[in-house]
Amino acid sequence: MHRNLRGNPKTCTIIRDVDRWFACFSYNNNREKIANGRTVGIDVGIKNWITLSSGEMVDRPRFYDSAVGNTKKLQRNLSRKKKGSKNRKKARIRLAKAWRKVRLQREDYCHKITSDLSKRFQTMVFERLDIQEMVESSVACHKRQLTKNILDASWYKLKQLAAYKAEIVLIDPAGTTQKCSRCGFISEEKITLDVRTYECKNCGPLQ
Repeated sequence: MHRNLRGNPKTCTIIRDVDRWFACFSYNNNREKIANGRTVGIDVGIKNWITLSSGEMVDRPRFYDSAVGNTKKLQRNLSRKKKGSKNRKKARIRLAKAWRKVRLQREDYCHKITSDLSKRFQTMVFERLDIQEMVESSVACHKRQLTKNILDASWYKLKQLAAYKAEIVLIDPAGTTQKCSRCGFISEEKITLDVRTYECKNCGPLQ
């Protein structure tokens, strides 16, 4: 046991993760969130992983790109093994461990980023993105690299971990690239996604 329980456990879930076993307890926790009244808008993306409303950008290591060479090698090794053999079972476990390492790297990085943001801001505002639909759409369009990038970005995990560290607000992303966040003016001219700096024709540029 690596952590002492604080409170009365409500449930206990036994989890098997390849060759590891965990007992996961849930219990009531009166953890206090920071209350400094500060709010930040967070825009997630692929090229720029996180862009804060303050202008700060946070990139991420490409964990999948770093591991893809090793995982392909392990996958080829697995495919050469005879089905039902002990060697195939060992090869399958080695491949699963490689993918587990990538998953844990993503989770660890998301934990560090959300912990840092929760210490600075009381409220985080995200777009309500349908990630599953985005993945299915990219698959239908045969954009394999885009699909891999979306999954590697771990947007859902980022919001999931932020939700219990700070207050989370989800907004409808429709029209957010056309509407001024300051005065609410909606541009009649179509603004494409490659336009990185927005200048409102109603209230002018930010001072």
